[in-house]
Amino acid sequence: MSSQFQRVYLVKTFIRTLRETARVESVTNSPVLTHLGETIAGASTIRAFDKINHFKKNHFGLQDTNLLAMIFNKGMRSWFNVRIKLISQLIILFSFTYCVLFKENSDPTVIAIMMVYLVQIQTSMSNFFSNGATVEVQMVSFNRLVNMLEIPQEAEQRKPLPINAFGEQFISRGMIEFDHFTMKYRPDTDIVLNDICLKINHGEKVGVVGRTGAGKSTL
Repeated sequence: MSSQFQRVYLVKTFIRTLRETARVESVTNSPVLTHLGETIAGASTIRAFDKINHFKKNHFGLQDTNLLAMIFNKGMRSWFNVRIKLISQLIILFSFTYCVLFKENSDPTVIAIMMVYLVQIQTSMSNFFSNGATVEVQMVSFNRLVNMLEIPQEAEQRKPLPINAFGEQFISRGMIEFDHFTMKYRPDTDIVLNDICLKINHGEKVGVVGRTGAGKSTL
């Protein structure tokens, strides 16, 4: 009964902690991939401005944070496996002791079958709880997808096209104007474009130049 209670307590504690460490590992892995992709895309600009060491330092810092979360995750798995194996060994020890002490009052065939299955209980228990923990950890990715779907979307901001004399929508000439324009992708992120004032008249060709991450693609 005590061993059963210990297993239930271990599983609840382990799964809850492993789920949170897996969530931290997943969250810290995203900036590593994003930074790596941006660095590869802007490699020529980084070399031109001699910012290689700066980007290497940022990448190693993000990677260290992710590896720290990964180490915690692997350590939790090892911690759990050691304790499950210890409980399994205690069950085997008590069962074998019982079989030896009361062998005169028990059927030898039953004792032999029980010993065979008791030897396999360690591997079976470890695999059972490990597979259950793996399913729980994989649900972290599903939970993150659900959270992304719940992010409020931007409202429709397109204005209707003007109507000509024939009742058709048309644009006689194109012109783009930004009047102190500021934007960011989400309410909890940094400002991407800050106080942009720009006017592009009909027929003009404009080139946008800037370093990596300056907001050219956003503009």
